[in-house]
Amino acid sequence: MTFIRVDTAEAEAFLDGMWRDQIPFAASVAVNQTARDVQAEIRTHIAGTFTLRRADFILREAVKIPRLSNKADGEIAVEILVTDRADFMRKFESGVPKESIVGKSIAIPVAARPSKGELVPKNLRPKQLQLRAHRTAGDKVQLKGKFGTFAIKGLGILQRVEGQVRLLYLFRKKVATPAVLRFVELGTQVIHEHWPQNLANAFARAIRTAK
Repeated sequence: MTFIRVDTAEAEAFLDGMWRDQIPFAASVAVNQTARDVQAEIRTHIAGTFTLRRADFILREAVKIPRLSNKADGEIAVEILVTDRADFMRKFESGVPKESIVGKSIAIPVAARPSKGELVPKNLRPKQLQLRAHRTAGDKVQLKGKFGTFAIKGLGILQRVEGQVRLLYLFRKKVATPAVLRFVELGTQVIHEHWPQNLANAFARAIRTAK
């Protein structure tokens, strides 16, 4: 009987290295790529669904990845979130109506905004108008502010300009926020579609770079 001895030390070392280093490396690469795919898909959806007056800010803060995963992490995971700076976007995930936190009416910009795609100028924001109580000739109390502005309870903030009156803001107790963000839905869909290929690509890369 003839015995053939083979030294498997090198193969064992290779496989051990794969288990200790390359498989966690492949997992972190695949997780990170999938997170970027989710981020890109949701950002595309937001840009196509909302009127973005501060596009860079919204796209950065509403779909943020604070930190990518690393193979040395105890748990290989990535968090994709809406930051507190863009917390108003969260209402568009569940469709919760926007209500004033102090119980007063919400001022909805009408003529205060130059156009639908522009921000309200700082000098025309409600606080900047400095609306204060004044008594009219008929002994009624009316809120008057800068730039010919005044407020009518239950209606809004108006402004007299060159003999005409325009509605700057409309008062509402609450404002509907439709559930159009689709953060969870789109994220889940992208993960199911992209994860298998991302993992296969990452594992192939791990094998190529194994030492």
